[in-house]
Amino acid sequence: MDERLWRVAISMTKGATAMLLRRMREKSLSWEEFFYSETPHLMQRLDISHAAVPRNEARRKAIEEAQKSLEFIDAHRIKIVGLGDEGYPRRLAECYDAPTALYICGEADLDAEKMVAMVGTRRCDVVGKACVESMVKGLKEKGLRPTIISGLAYGIDTAAHEAALRHSMPTVAVVAHGLSTIYPSQNKALARQIVKNGGAIVSEYPPFMRAWKQSFLERNRVIAGLSDLTVVVQSDVRGGAMSTARMSREYDRSTGAVPGRYDSELHAGCHHLIRNNLAELMANADDICQSMDWKIDAQGVLGAKGSIFEITNPEQKLIYDKLCRASEPLSVAVLQQELDMNMATVMALLGEMELDGMVMKVPGNRFIAVK
Repeated sequence: MDERLWRVAISMTKGATAMLLRRMREKSLSWEEFFYSETPHLMQRLDISHAAVPRNEARRKAIEEAQKSLEFIDAHRIKIVGLGDEGYPRRLAECYDAPTALYICGEADLDAEKMVAMVGTRRCDVVGKACVESMVKGLKEKGLRPTIISGLAYGIDTAAHEAALRHSMPTVAVVAHGLSTIYPSQNKALARQIVKNGGAIVSEYPPFMRAWKQSFLERNRVIAGLSDLTVVVQSDVRGGAMSTARMSREYDRSTGAVPGRYDSELHAGCHHLIRNNLAELMANADDICQSMDWKIDAQGVLGAKGSIFEITNPEQKLIYDKLCRASEPLSVAVLQQELDMNMATVMALLGEMELDGMVMKVPGNRFIAVK
C-alpha cells in the first residue's frame, strides 16, 4: 500500500498523537498492525493505557477516508511528510506535541537557517502594519533573509506575509484547516502569491478538514514550533497571538513583543508579556538581531559588525561615521558644527543619504545611521 496513505490516515485518526507515533517507532509497530489490530493487542504491544489507543472505529474510518484525500493531494501537488520522516521540519520535530503529519503546498525550505514568526491581532491598526513593514525591511537591509512565518489571518498575519513578498523574502503561512480551501477566503490571492514566490502554505490537517475554534489554537503551536523567534506585534491580553507566545516559551524558543501606547488595548498583551518577563522588548530589526545574535558584515552577510553600505562620497562618509559613533540621534546643527561643514551642504547630503536608506530621520528633526 502507498506509504503516503498511511501518513494521511494517521493524521486523520482521532486520538493519534506525536507520543503514540514515537512509541510505534520505538516498538517497530507496522502501519498495518496499528490500523487493523484490536485495542488490547496494541495496549500490550506498545505498553500504553487503553485511553492512549485510538478507538477501533476511528482507525478503520481513517483508512477508508484517506484514499479520497490522497487523490486530492496528487491532483494538487501537495507534499505530505510524517513525523520521523526525512523532510519533516527539524525544529517542529523537537516539540513534544508535534503534528503526526504536515501537508505542504509550495517549495519553501522549512528548515531554513533563520525562521521568524510575526503574529498579532486581526484588528491591527496602521501602527502595527508599519511596525511589521519596518522590521521586515530592516532585516533585508541588513542582508538577512529569514523566512517570515504567520497564519494567513487578517491583520498582522496578512501584513507579515505581504511585507515579506514586497521585500522578496520567503514566507510560510500555517493554516488551521485542510488545503482544499483557504480561510479567510479574501486571502486566496495572497496564498497564491506566497506559493508563486517560493513560499508555502502548511497544514497539519487532511485536505477536506474545516477550521474550528480549537484548530486555530493548534495552528498557533505549529507557527511557534517552526520558528527560532516569535514576535507578537499587537495583541490584547486574550488574543490568539498570546497562545503562540506561550508555546514559543514552552518550546524554549526566543519570544519578543512590540511595545506601544500605554492606554491601547491593541498593545495590552504585548505589555503584559514584557512586564512579566515573558518576552523581550522588540521594536525594530536591530532588537531582533541583538536578541538572536545575528550580525552582518560590510557585504550584508553574516559576520562581524559593520555597515552594509559602500560609501564613496567622502562627505557622506564623514556624516555616516559620525552618526555611527554617536550615542544618540544628532541634529543638523550639531553635525554642521562638529564636522565644520556648511549647513546647506549637510542638509543636502542628509537628504540624499535618507533616500538611499543610509540614515533615518527621527522625532526632533534628528538623524541616526542605519547599520
